[in-house]
Amino acid sequence: MQMQEWQKERMRLALRILAAQSTKYANVNPDTEELVSNDRWRNIAQAIEELSGVKMGSKDRLRQFAMGYPNPDSPTGRAYGGLSHTKLQAVADFLTDPMASTAPLPRIELEEFLPDLQAPLYLLEYLRQNTIELPGLKAEQLVGTFIARRRRDDHITVRTLTAEGPIQDGAVSIVMFEDQYLLIEDELADEEDDLFQRRSPDQTFRYKGWAVISNEDSVIAFVKREQEGANHLFSTMAVNGSAFLGDSIQILALLDGLYPLELEDFDGSCDDAKLLSVIDKECKHKLLIFRRKQ
Repeated sequence: MQMQEWQKERMRLALRILAAQSTKYANVNPDTEELVSNDRWRNIAQAIEELSGVKMGSKDRLRQFAMGYPNPDSPTGRAYGGLSHTKLQAVADFLTDPMASTAPLPRIELEEFLPDLQAPLYLLEYLRQNTIELPGLKAEQLVGTFIARRRRDDHITVRTLTAEGPIQDGAVSIVMFEDQYLLIEDELADEEDDLFQRRSPDQTFRYKGWAVISNEDSVIAFVKREQEGANHLFSTMAVNGSAFLGDSIQILALLDGLYPLELEDFDGSCDDAKLLSVIDKECKHKLLIFRRKQ
């Protein structure tokens, strides 16, 4: 079976991690006491050959497969070298060898394409390591449906966020719908924010993603718009205080990091006070207050 591109990309990443973990110098020459250079890619290629019996050829072939090389004709500016199916399988077996202490890639990650599940669990694992502080908030407190309404200029946006799970303690999956209502002339003067209840939305966007709770009780959420793949990063600004006493999360104020603020007419010499004033004003439009649906 031919390997798919997502499998090759995971193998490239695992090889880069393995090479980065290798020391730059293998040892010290006992005669001169000078450091002896460690050829990382040659050593990795040799280790693959010893495990599989497959000759990998030039070390540069493996390096170009993993690291790529400059190519102005590629959309990313880089291209990646190819390997035969036999060599690809040998690399896969090496990277997933359960007996190897340095194996950086679990076999399941080459067999199943589950980024919505694997990404939050890896982030959670990273957040939990080397710390004795555990979060006070639990994933179960986040499960449920929340609604955020925002009126700006000539439209109202209603976001319905549903947290499901938990995937694991500290992580939930998310589905979010964004309904947009364009205001007609008669509605522009209406100060009520419940106009969305009177008619169907003019546009609807669907998002899927996940959220994790950090050791410091910050909810970090990533969602991707299904229509064209736009990424939203939500970071927590506030939650209701009773959640820290065990109640469910009722209010979740999230800062939407879809795009950074573009600070026009500001340069490195601008005054901090003016800069903070502009950022504070613009961030208000990025702050979404989600309330639990009753």
